[in-house]
Amino acid sequence: MVYNHNQLLPIGERSMANHHVLFYLLRRQIMQPYFSLLEGFPLCFLRQQYYFCTTNRKKRHMETGVLFDLDGVLIDSESRYTEFWDEVEKTYPTGIPDFAIRIKGNTLPKILGTYFPQPERQAYIHRMLKEFEATMRYDTFHEAMRFVDELNAASIKCAIVTSSSAKKMETLYAQNPGFREKFQGIVTGDVVSHSKPHPEPYLRGANSLGIDIRHCCIFEDSLSGIESGLRAGACVVGIATTLPFEQINGKACKTIHDFTGFHVEDMLSIMGNFNKL
Repeated sequence: MVYNHNQLLPIGERSMANHHVLFYLLRRQIMQPYFSLLEGFPLCFLRQQYYFCTTNRKKRHMETGVLFDLDGVLIDSESRYTEFWDEVEKTYPTGIPDFAIRIKGNTLPKILGTYFPQPERQAYIHRMLKEFEATMRYDTFHEAMRFVDELNAASIKCAIVTSSSAKKMETLYAQNPGFREKFQGIVTGDVVSHSKPHPEPYLRGANSLGIDIRHCCIFEDSLSGIESGLRAGACVVGIATTLPFEQINGKACKTIHDFTGFHVEDMLSIMGNFNKL
C-alpha cells in the first residue's frame, strides 16, 4: 500500500480536531509502535511532515481556548452551597421549588436583588455567607485538575468564568498553591454586568484569553451556565456533578459524568463535531 502525506497527516477538508489528536498521540508516544509501517519512507520526508504537524499544532492550539465554571466543575463545593441556600430558604421562604438548584450560576447581587429585595434580608444573607465561606474548604476535583494539566501541557489556554467573588478566589488560591498559575484568565462575578444565563460572562472569558468564543470549549454543571455558554456561541460540555445526568443531558453539545477518562483528544473531537454544525 502507498501512503501519501494527506493520509499520514489529515489536512485540507478533514476536521481540525484530527490535527490536535494526531500530534497529541505522537507526543504521548502512543503511535510509535506503528512507525514500522513507514519504514520505506525517506527520513527527510517523515521529518518534514512531522515538522508540518508540530508547527500547525502550535498555531491551532493558540486558536483554541477552554473556559471552566468553578463550583461543581473544578472544586467540590456545590453540595455545601446547596445546604447554605436551603437554610436561607427556610429562614426567608421564596416558595420556589428547588430554590438552591435554580439559582446556581447566578451572582450574589442578582440572587439578592431578585429574591430578597428587602435591605435587612440582604444584610443578613451577606453576613451569613461571609461567615460560611470564611470557614469553607475548597477542595479541587482530582480528575478535573489532571485534565487542566493536560491542557497546559498541550499549550491550550484556560480561563475560569465564575459567579464567585474575587475575595473567595483569594481564599481558594491560598488553600490550593499553584492553582492560579494554571489559568491564563479569571472572570469573577464582580466584573460582569449580567450573570449567567446571559452570555456576557463567557464572552468576557474568551476575551481574557484573546480567543474567539467560537473556538472555545466550555465546561459547565448548571443549566444557567450551559445556556450562557451556548448563547455566547461556544461549544459547551455539561458536567453531571451537581445535577442528575438525565436533567442536563441533551442541554449541551455533550454531557459527561465527570472528567474521569476524559482527555484533550476527546474535547477536540467534540469541538470538531460542533464546528461542523
